[in-house]
Amino acid sequence: MSLKKTLGILLAVCFLLSIAATAVSAKELPSMAGKETCKTETCKAETYKTETCKTVDKAKNKMKGFSIDIEKATLENNYFRKVLYTSKYSQLVIMSLNPGEDIGMEVHEKNDQFLRFEEGQGKCIINGNEYEVGNGSAVVVPAGAQHNVINTLKTGSLKFYVIYSPPVHKDGIIRATKAEAEANPEEYDGVTTEYTK
Repeated sequence: MSLKKTLGILLAVCFLLSIAATAVSAKELPSMAGKETCKTETCKAETYKTETCKTVDKAKNKMKGFSIDIEKATLENNYFRKVLYTSKYSQLVIMSLNPGEDIGMEVHEKNDQFLRFEEGQGKCIINGNEYEVGNGSAVVVPAGAQHNVINTLKTGSLKFYVIYSPPVHKDGIIRATKAEAEANPEEYDGVTTEYTK
């Protein structure tokens, strides 16, 4: 699959994740009964206001975001897991499974996952349903689904990236092997790549 198509898929996933983040944010807001949305000139000119009328200065948001040639980074990665970027509502992770290796059957109760495969052959099992995966395959694992990813090759790695929403792993974590990842899980601690107070 061309880089252009890959970027198109990534853009679509980012759009869907932003919708999910908006839904999560809406659930976090207190009841709006009897409250009006702020619509002041100051709000329009220099700041924006949430539906609870909290002023947020755009100038204080200094986050740069993240950009990378994801296909190249994924193909060059030989670590079992490497966390590239963590934001409040999503996380980008690259992975590489050795021949015959799997991630292990697991469930993320509150985290959706998007997986995009760049190299190798394998299968993804979601609640007993098996999907063959390889270069160009994409899989979505809904929150609460029991799942596993398995490299079915006898030689060669299965390389892919994962977008978790919300984050699952501690930011910046690199685990060279599956054994290391299992021994030191380092779950997400609320700190993002561009941590600001």
